[in-house]
Amino acid sequence: MDLAQSLEKIGWRQGSILSPKSLPNGCKIEPPLSELPEESCLIVLTQDCDLVQPNLSKEPFAEVLVATPVAGKPDSRLFFGKNPRLIQFPIGNRYFEACCHNRSRLERPLLAQCSPAGDQKLSDADTGLLREWMAKRYVRPAFPDNLNRRLRSSPHGKAISKLLEDCGSLFQTLYLMCTPAGVELPEDQSYRVSLWMAVATEAAQNATHMKQAGKACEAMAETLKMCPGVDLLSCEVRHEGQITLDDLRYFSEWDFDYLTHREFLQPS
Repeated sequence: MDLAQSLEKIGWRQGSILSPKSLPNGCKIEPPLSELPEESCLIVLTQDCDLVQPNLSKEPFAEVLVATPVAGKPDSRLFFGKNPRLIQFPIGNRYFEACCHNRSRLERPLLAQCSPAGDQKLSDADTGLLREWMAKRYVRPAFPDNLNRRLRSSPHGKAISKLLEDCGSLFQTLYLMCTPAGVELPEDQSYRVSLWMAVATEAAQNATHMKQAGKACEAMAETLKMCPGVDLLSCEVRHEGQITLDDLRYFSEWDFDYLTHREFLQPS
């Protein structure tokens, strides 16, 4: 049986979970195995077709992402790929965290020597989320630096961060429209912004969820209105089914890279 057939028979797919303990001795990943917390795991990022590519010279490696168990309460600011560098997601009945920098390549033949973790499984939805999250690192929009500075100015940035920590799990994505876009305005001129706080379509059927989302949206609006040099035109809750492709020509995903985990993310 050739390598491709072996990998397919074993059941390796994008999103498969591999226990670091099942790797052969001497196998190196980053961070090193010895530095990983107990119960850490590796998630296969390589696309299915590349994973079982018959020609080893074309696809010699499988890329994996290191995920570590979350100690304590999960951080809802890191749900749904809101942060471009850190993400938290459930596997079974507990949450794991991954950093985009903690990726490694394994020689594909190594996967033929082990099997996916039988007691752990990443859902199809979270596999798609990881895929989109990794891509967002290279394609996400960049808002003007001067707008970012105004939004993170203390105490407003802390208030936004705290609000998202408390209520971030209510929202799938935040969409921001900034006018003028891509322009660094002087201090005496204001950016005009509109914010859509998007909930999942199925969540929109839950009256309690929508009531909580509405209160969080009102609190966000009040905070944004206090940010210097920011003129808030609108702030509203929408479900994903209400957002069209045409809307996305004007609204872009707004992540909170500059508001959350700044000490961890900035280079020393």
